[in-house]
Amino acid sequence: MQSIEDGTIGLASIYGSKGRMTTLVLSSLTQALIVTLFSQGERKSKGNKKTISPLHDLLCNPNIMKSAFHMDKLSGALFFDHEMRISSGKDLLSLSTKESRNSLAAFMAVLGDESIVFKKAVIDIFLKEGSHQEKSKMVALQAWVACSASLRPAMLPRLKKTASIDTVAIEKQILTVISRTIRVMGRLIALKPIRNKHNIEATSVNNSIISNRYKTKISRLTGTQQLCITFSRNGKTEHLRTSTGVHITGRQTKINIDGKRVPFGSIKSAETVGREEPTAAEASRSDIMLLALQKLISLAKNPFVSSIWGLSNTTWTANSKAPSSPTIFFPSKRKLNESQSVAIIVSKDFHFDWHEHLYKKIEGNIIRSDNLSEDTVGVSRQLLGSRVILCTLGMLSNPKLATITRLVPLQTVIFDEASQIEIGDYFPVLVKFKSTLQKLVFIGDDKQLAPYGTSDIPDLESIFEKSHLRERAVFLDTQYRMPIPIGEFISKNVYSGKLKSDHKIVNPSCCRFVDVSDGVETSKGHSWTNEQEVKVILEIARQLMGCGKSFRIITPYDAQRSLLENCLKSAKLPWENKCFNVDSFQGIEDHSLLCPLFLQLTDFLGFVGNEDDYIIISLVRTAKLGFLIDTRRVNVMLTRCKMGMIICTKRVFVEGAAAKTLAGKLQKSLGGSTWVNGKNVLHKHTKTFV
Repeated sequence: MQSIEDGTIGLASIYGSKGRMTTLVLSSLTQALIVTLFSQGERKSKGNKKTISPLHDLLCNPNIMKSAFHMDKLSGALFFDHEMRISSGKDLLSLSTKESRNSLAAFMAVLGDESIVFKKAVIDIFLKEGSHQEKSKMVALQAWVACSASLRPAMLPRLKKTASIDTVAIEKQILTVISRTIRVMGRLIALKPIRNKHNIEATSVNNSIISNRYKTKISRLTGTQQLCITFSRNGKTEHLRTSTGVHITGRQTKINIDGKRVPFGSIKSAETVGREEPTAAEASRSDIMLLALQKLISLAKNPFVSSIWGLSNTTWTANSKAPSSPTIFFPSKRKLNESQSVAIIVSKDFHFDWHEHLYKKIEGNIIRSDNLSEDTVGVSRQLLGSRVILCTLGMLSNPKLATITRLVPLQTVIFDEASQIEIGDYFPVLVKFKSTLQKLVFIGDDKQLAPYGTSDIPDLESIFEKSHLRERAVFLDTQYRMPIPIGEFISKNVYSGKLKSDHKIVNPSCCRFVDVSDGVETSKGHSWTNEQEVKVILEIARQLMGCGKSFRIITPYDAQRSLLENCLKSAKLPWENKCFNVDSFQGIEDHSLLCPLFLQLTDFLGFVGNEDDYIIISLVRTAKLGFLIDTRRVNVMLTRCKMGMIICTKRVFVEGAAAKTLAGKLQKSLGGSTWVNGKNVLHKHTKTFV
């Protein structure tokens, strides 16, 4: 690299499908060097173990400044994938202090205003999704831009003041934690779809678009996202593609172009193109890893971080003396004494126009995040003396919570459903509230829902995968919810026979399978429905209602949940807080949010742990196993009833293709008498419960 000027080079890299760095580009103002990086196994097989040494020497040379956009990701990948370190690394996006590091504005702040920089070129080079035909050329251009920007006269003084990334000086154990956390976060964000199709309808009122399902709703556009709508008007098909003028209020979306409302006729399709920007929690987690690489914060000196990741000899201790008036944050839903003063903080997007019916009995406890006061007097009035606050883990990264935590410092945090939380998601809480945190409690079941993304990233960890913590975990060995036959089956097939049951119901008739022989699975986008199962379930719901029995309905698929809810509503049957897909029933309503504790704060005074006397289950599938392959999620579904469970499915499917699944094993253990003919339920009103 004899062309290096002023001791500065730009770096950029190409990452493979699993986030592994496959190519590194080093660029001066006049030349670019493209280096293909093989895995350690590939290097050994090719016999070129020593060829990487000159590259490593250059990267570790403290006299050469290396600049990159997202230097945190690049330096983390160098170590995580190739055990290489770097010295004098500069993250150019750190120079943008006001904007998200992933935004166009952040890049423009580094490169210059629009008078000298072509904005579209910046989008094409750095922010455009999808693969480029000449990827190496594009990444070489990124490295050249990084070098050029660093050598701008106005930039050099700012870079010198910016903390360097010197992984050479970071202990291997800590660098492993940082680089792994960066990699996991990157892969999770990559799971967010580039195209989102929406289930919508057009209305003549105000020329609005109405979203039909929460999971496929139109959301606020971020970054370079665009809303694309195909519709017919006056007999012609028209297309609209916009990134501005989109106004969303609950289910309703209005689009203004040049100050005028766009009138829609019959909408054929609507989708959002482009990956959404990281959430506040995701951005906070990334910022913390960057600060740790820049040695502006010390993870090793944080007692909770050290204990969880095993960075030192720090151990958990039990406080013999509790603070007199602690503030307890529950990122969860748990039964509380009615006399307790509890504040529940929910997001507007989740609450308004979508899930308000879930909160009717606790409206006095609800504070919507967009209504949070920004001054301590206002917050004090909203909290009304509450020392117990329920919210999601992601909500704790909301800047608006700062006023609350100043007024009532966060001291004790109870994480419910901790088996669903990827361990890196704790960093924002542990770092942000380091000065006041005194105690953490993790409650969860690693035999039930795993962290989001586990099916794509099998090595994701929850707190229960940390062996030094797991060995001190307390196993609650007795369940009191489920009838004995169901409890014993779950114990044998899921918990290795270690789970005891204490319940008054011992008759196997507490669980029934309904044979919906004419049911057919139907694909609905990325989800599935089964209309015949819905018809049978409506009849069962009528029977349970007629006998005054309390029930809920669970299904593995959100499209089926939506269909069930709409059919209950049309049939004039109770529908509010009745239908759930499995993920929302235990905690995760929408995986696309990438918030592992996105929860259903339903009636926390009466509907604890999302359970009910009777549970009706719609398995939906009749040909392929789909969801049934995931034993952890099926375990959630089968363990919600307190008195009885009714499972609607096709018998030949469960006894055939699904025989080895948990549901298949359950029907076999109960025997043939457990089956009820679905046609008899529909036409002869045969009861499915005792």
